[in-house]
Amino acid sequence: MYSNRVDIWATGCILYELATATRLFKSDFEVFSYVVSTQNIAIVLDDTFDSDAKTTLTKYVVDMLQIDGSRRPSASEISKDFSDQLQIIRDLVKHSTPTSAIIC
Repeated sequence: MYSNRVDIWATGCILYELATATRLFKSDFEVFSYVVSTQNIAIVLDDTFDSDAKTTLTKYVVDMLQIDGSRRPSASEISKDFSDQLQIIRDLVKHSTPTSAIIC
């Protein structure tokens, strides 16, 4: 049965590619192999990401690529999480950078 959880899967694939500059699945066979392996995706992020960003991105990608669609987060859960992360970043910037140095 189709649900928007397949869109969450696709978003996880896109997020992986944006973070690693590498396509996650190069063929349908690789997707099939992942599905039957029951192992999480190995995500290797380079040193341009700090440890918190690596942890957060890894969690999002792994959650979005759950084989069982019912275990994937909903779009509203992801949206709320991203909004929360953005607010944390804004608060950090606000408290660590002089206002005149912020360019938006």
